[in-house]
Amino acid sequence: MIRKSLLRETTWALLIFAVPTLTGCLATATGDATESTSSSQSDDSVTTVLSLTAGATSVLPSGTVYFYASGGVSPYTYSVYSGGGSVDASTGLFTAPAYESTSMLRVMDADGSKAYYTLAVSADVALSPASSTIAAKSSLTITASGGTAPYTFSIYSGSG
Repeated sequence: MIRKSLLRETTWALLIFAVPTLTGCLATATGDATESTSSSQSDDSVTTVLSLTAGATSVLPSGTVYFYASGGVSPYTYSVYSGGGSVDASTGLFTAPAYESTSMLRVMDADGSKAYYTLAVSADVALSPASSTIAAKSSLTITASGGTAPYTFSIYSGSG
């Protein structure tokens, strides 16, 4: 949060806050405060730091996910900062590219503050082999692909 307090004339302050959001993301905001010596009033307004979150931590190629801005000063404008895909500037609906990648989205508020979010565009996890029958006391190597590594393997039914 940014707290603005009025200071004496010729005195100024630059406030910079960095707040970790989700994995690999950082929201930042800046502000300043000044006061004339003829004023005895105080501005104790509180402005929250702009942040950007997503409705999911990853999305399938050609899939969609909404992004949500909070804090800062509305209205918000969404854009793709790097990577592929497209986003509706006013609603935050992101459409992923047709290929696996990483996209970074940006939101900017009415005051020009910006926040970023990095999203993995990845295919569903696939196992190879998808199914198999093996003899008792034998072994089988199973590999995973797609999705977002690292993978965790477990036995769903039966024993082994």
